[in-house]
Amino acid sequence: MITFEVNGKAAPAGSKRGFVVGGRVKLTDASKYAKPWKSEVAAAALDVYSGPLLEGPLILEIIEYRLRPQSHFGKRGLNKKGREHPYPVSAPDALKIARAIEDALSGVIYRDDSQIVDETIRKRWAERNYTSVAIRRKVQYGGSSLGENVGEPLTARPTAGAGGAL
Repeated sequence: MITFEVNGKAAPAGSKRGFVVGGRVKLTDASKYAKPWKSEVAAAALDVYSGPLLEGPLILEIIEYRLRPQSHFGKRGLNKKGREHPYPVSAPDALKIARAIEDALSGVIYRDDSQIVDETIRKRWAERNYTSVAIRRKVQYGGSSLGENVGEPLTARPTAGAGGAL
């Protein structure tokens, strides 16, 4: 299993913007933060894994951690508004964060993001903005067509810069 963290606020990818250059249409991410975020994701992955590109089916788990807004706190801690919002439900949406990470890891950790056959994406509150990523091979035991017995569980790494390799 490969696990790593990317510090800072996650940037979405997926929404595209098109324009014409020299008679050809060029597409780019609508978010100006997508390209730098993808570079940070790739760099964090390369800090913990320098092996060959993974082949075959893969499992990806992403947990985006966000700071709670100040409006969720009162003089005595979490206020009514904070208690009413146990999860971050504001933009960007989880799928667009996942798309950015999937794209960033293509050609870095795995050949292509089409290899991802199981994916879990979560958004949670935390003490700081960061994203935890875990990748592992999908293993099939005993000829089962379900392939649900996949070995060790995925867990988030709680400290900055922590990571490991398969």
